[in-house]
Amino acid sequence: MKRLGILAIIFVGLSLTPLEAATKMSSKSSRNPIVTKLSGAKVSQPGFTVTLTTYWAIGRGSDYWTRRFTSSTGQKLVDRVTVAADPKILPYGSVIDIQGVGRRVVSDTGTHVIRRVASRKRGVNYPVVDLFFANRRDALEFARNHAPFAEVRIISRSV
Repeated sequence: MKRLGILAIIFVGLSLTPLEAATKMSSKSSRNPIVTKLSGAKVSQPGFTVTLTTYWAIGRGSDYWTRRFTSSTGQKLVDRVTVAADPKILPYGSVIDIQGVGRRVVSDTGTHVIRRVASRKRGVNYPVVDLFFANRRDALEFARNHAPFAEVRIISRSV
């Protein structure tokens, strides 16, 4: 949490917001705003450790809104692009780079994410980043093949 305060200070002196800078640096040919956000920006900020979890829309274990591909912000959930996080740590619209996974956009949250349930079950108190997958099979395969903890860097922070 202490590092997040430092990151906010870094952006104070910039003439553009981080999101504007990432968008300007991104590919001009892309019409999809999510793809535009994900491409082009350089990662230069210090990272922090998170617990990675997965959730899905199709298959047992998903909730009413997730089954309808709708996030808590009302945006459409995008397979392998959308993540859920605590908006106090990673605000909605932030683009993050997850080590070993790639760039994702924070568009959702949940009570288990905010309360850090998965982290506490593992005996740590790291923030939780919940990666969205369209179906249960892909989500569980990802969880089996990736470490439960990863370093996250903020590419651009929504303002």
